[in-house]
Order: sequence, then C-alpha cells, then structure tokens
Amino acid sequence: MAVGQTPLQPGLLSSTVSFVEGRLAPNSIYAVLHRECRNLFPDESLMPLEDAASA
Repeated sequence: MAVGQTPLQPGLLSSTVSFVEGRLAPNSIYAVLHRECRNLFPDESLMPLEDAASA
C-alpha cells in the first residue's frame, strides 16, 4: 500500500485512452469514470483509510 497522494501520470494510460477514445460513448460509465476519477475519488477522501490501516 502506498502512503501519500497519488502522482498525476498523464502518459501512463495514453495508449489505452487513444485506443478507446472514439469507441466509447461520452456518457458511458467508463468514460465518466475516466473523466471524473479525481473528483469522485480524491486522495483526501482516502486518507482516513490509510490512517486506519497503519494503526
């Protein structure tokens, strides 16, 4: 388990993103999760879980 905030890695999945970009509807659950992942699951919301795991 990593401790701390996750780094932004814009190039990590670039090949996958470019592969599926035209194949998914903009309102598909996968497109929404990709687009909104930082808003839906911010690092700050997971910190209590990390604190509990390290205790």
